[in-house]
Formats: sequence, structure tokens, C-alpha cells
Amino acid sequence: MGSVEVNILGQKYTIRGEENEDYIASLANYLNNRISEICNNAPNVHPLKAAILSGLGVADEVFKLKEEIRIINKRYEQVKKELGDSDDIKKIKSDYSKLKEEYDRMAILYENTKDYYTIRAELERLRVENDKMAKELAVTGQYYKVKDELERLKEGYDMLTKELEATTDALNNILG
Repeated sequence: MGSVEVNILGQKYTIRGEENEDYIASLANYLNNRISEICNNAPNVHPLKAAILSGLGVADEVFKLKEEIRIINKRYEQVKKELGDSDDIKKIKSDYSKLKEEYDRMAILYENTKDYYTIRAELERLRVENDKMAKELAVTGQYYKVKDELERLKEGYDMLTKELEATTDALNNILG
């Protein structure tokens, strides 16, 4: 079981899987390249949308590979009936094995892509919540600043009122 830290669209993720670390890293690199390609071709697309489009592209590849395997299996059975265990069948078996391995890799990539979308959606939800809390905190901080300034101004007003009373008393004494 492998575990590797990968970078997808500038975000670091730790991915664990049944495959070795190099293979997991290559899957993440493949996905990152697919998402980056979409982002480069459409600079205004949101990263989550780019990831979804990439996942759909990977899913399309997986489904097409499944169909190819199904067709090859069908053809293999036909040829097997016609030829028995000839060299052609051995080649078809070899081609089938290669396609099956590719399919398995694509299936793993597809599963990891689904996990990626779930993580991205949760990160987006947390970002929105964090922004909201930051705004509330900023408003609260401004309230206390205004309150402190008001207290300071009130103290200044009280001091000026006392000075005015003292000055008025002094003038009354002089004039008086």
C-alpha cells in the first residue's frame, strides 16, 4: 500500500492507495495535467468545474476502454472457437492483458477523481464559511474600535466641559 504527497492545481494532498507511490504520483500527475489543460484552454473556468470536466474526460476514457475490452473479449471468443490455441490467440490474449491493465489503472484514476471532487467541494464550503466568519470578525472588531473611540471622545468632551466651567467661573470672578 502506497502513500504519497501530490500537488494538484497548487494544492497538496496525501493520497493512499493499494498501488506503489510512483504509480499513485503518476495518477495524480495525469489528473493535474488534465485539469491544468482545461484551465489553460479556458482561463475563466472555476477549478472545481475544471476538475469535474477532467473527471468526465477520464470517465469517458474508462468507458471507452471497457467497450474496447468487451469487443476484444467477444472477438477473442470468436477467434478461439475458429482457431483453437494458435499464435493469433496468444497475441490477442497478450493485447487483452495490456488493455485490462490499462483499464484497471483508469478505474483507479476514476475512483481517485471522485475522492478529489468530494475534497474540493468540502474545501470550497469551508472557504466560504471561513470568509463569512472573517467578515463577522472584522465587523465585531470595528464595533469595538468605534466604541473605544466614542469613550475617548466622551472623556475629552467631559474634560472640555470642566475646563469651560472653570473658565466661566474665572471670568465671572474677574468680571464680577
